[in-house]
Amino acid sequence: MIKLILVLFFTSICLLANDTTKQELSIRNNINRAKSYFEYGNYKESIKILEKLLKDKTKLNPSSLLNIYQLIARSEYYNKNLDYSEFYLKMLYLFKSDYHFDPVFVNPKFIDFANKIYHKYEKEIIKNKNDLAELLRKKNPEKYGNINTKKYFYKNFIPFGVGQFQNGHKYKGYMLLGLETFFIVTSVTSYALLKYYQKDDYTFSNKDLAYNTKIMNNISFYMFGAIYLYATIDAIVYYNASNIGVIQSKNFKISPIITPNFKYVLFKWNF
Repeated sequence: MIKLILVLFFTSICLLANDTTKQELSIRNNINRAKSYFEYGNYKESIKILEKLLKDKTKLNPSSLLNIYQLIARSEYYNKNLDYSEFYLKMLYLFKSDYHFDPVFVNPKFIDFANKIYHKYEKEIIKNKNDLAELLRKKNPEKYGNINTKKYFYKNFIPFGVGQFQNGHKYKGYMLLGLETFFIVTSVTSYALLKYYQKDDYTFSNKDLAYNTKIMNNISFYMFGAIYLYATIDAIVYYNASNIGVIQSKNFKISPIITPNFKYVLFKWNF
């Protein structure tokens, strides 16, 4: 009896998986049909197929939904229905705020139109993105850190990773905090030692030690300056980029990469 129940259970799972695969294949085929009609200039038929697919969004995975939104927005645009195109572009950006149209394959005029729509609804799009991020953080607080939606431009110029912490890049912030602290402490300490052992005539009893300490002082000072410059640029770039995701996962990975000649192993850092 137990064996029969197990057989029926696994059979039902296989049938369900098979139905799901068939459903996804059907959706993919319909999207490809709509693309073909679009490429041949039959925008009405393309819209008809895509609207039918949108009637039941529960059957659509994120990739399919994105393809449908961007294709129907373009179809409506070329069909001179700008209001409908605007509506689907808004839906597209609400679903994925960092979506970009490839200028190699998409008409630049349509891209300009899409950019105008994005800026028109930018506040709503960003608010929706923040709300989704907050909801995800609440559902999985162990994986995602706190979200900071109130930003101040001046913080990008404060050292020790303040700009990175503001942008939600905690691991970058901790790394820069450690590096900048190390080099500034080394610079100040080496300078203090030089002054302490310096004679009244500005000479040193141990010239080699003084020379090495001076080199250490210069290196640490310039390293601090270089890291500060990098941190400032990085903070400003991420501060201004409206398409950067609000959430940053707490996962920190170091992945080994073997070079093509198999001689070295490099490491890729993922923050």
